[in-house]
Amino acid sequence: MENISFLQDPDSHLYAKLVSKTLTNKKTDRIVVVGVGRVGSQIAYLLAENGLASEIVLISATGDRKKADAEALDIQQANPLFKHPVKVSGGDYPDVKDAKGVIIAAGTARVSTEKNGNRMSLAKSNAEIMRNIAYEMKPYITRNTMCKFIIVSNPVDVMTYAFIQYTGLPYTQVIGTGTMLETSRLTTILATQLKVSPKDITAIALGEHGKTVMIPWSRANVKGIPVDGLLIDAQKEKIMNYVLSTASNIIAAKGYTSHAIATVTRELCEDMFKGVDGLGRIRTVSILNPWLKKETQYRDITACLSFPCRIGPTGIEKIYKIEHLTREELHRLELSARAISEITKDTMDTCPPF
Repeated sequence: MENISFLQDPDSHLYAKLVSKTLTNKKTDRIVVVGVGRVGSQIAYLLAENGLASEIVLISATGDRKKADAEALDIQQANPLFKHPVKVSGGDYPDVKDAKGVIIAAGTARVSTEKNGNRMSLAKSNAEIMRNIAYEMKPYITRNTMCKFIIVSNPVDVMTYAFIQYTGLPYTQVIGTGTMLETSRLTTILATQLKVSPKDITAIALGEHGKTVMIPWSRANVKGIPVDGLLIDAQKEKIMNYVLSTASNIIAAKGYTSHAIATVTRELCEDMFKGVDGLGRIRTVSILNPWLKKETQYRDITACLSFPCRIGPTGIEKIYKIEHLTREELHRLELSARAISEITKDTMDTCPPF
């Protein structure tokens, strides 16, 4: 037993040497996760389990290196059970210098349990955290033009816009998880209501990740069959309420949400870092959409919002213009844009770039 005792001591040089040797035949590619709470740690685990990087570094936004090291070690010890070897460790901001991806899941957690609780109350406190992260990170990312940044912190639309402003990065490098979560929730409840497979449903959510999210029912279908012909208005209203309230219900029961948003983030990473034959996937992600300023009704909008985008190896490969919506849907999308624009402007006035 003495010959393998080093395996029981993960801090030993022999353990580190063993992991390093395992990875020598694979080109090192790194993803950095900033934020080591429930969501950040869950994201890091899913990245490791699915072999989306050969190296994953966890950074504590509060400077708690012991917590970052402990979360990394907990994941690292599952290494023999993963399909691909992965090095997981705690680190610091210099680790983002040559990373292929950075995920920011740091910030004050949502604690409101009221129905349709207001996520925007987090904006100002989390903007300060985001600004500090950007300040620490900025010296190491200015020349890393290939790195993709995924924002998970809430309110995600505001934080995505704030991160772009704080870092000066081009909008094509920064993506918020946006309404991918609402889209997943919508698909889940529609599949249950219609008693079909979720894979048969095509439906999306647009605009704000929050209470003004817009569901374009006119475009939703089940294998080409319009949902409008399968559900009455009362059923659609019930589904909308589910999409809006389900997070608050989960928080009321267990104190937080983590699994679905972590899986959404993993999906985005798969799109960008493990694409099949270089093909992209259509996702409703929060972006700084350049064509909004070309539309008369959106010219005064300052916000990141969720629109359908093709996400692939180069990040945001194409932004699809929303067309063929009903007049009511277009109006609701504009209301969503204005709601998030107002809180974004207020947040940036309160917490401007350094």
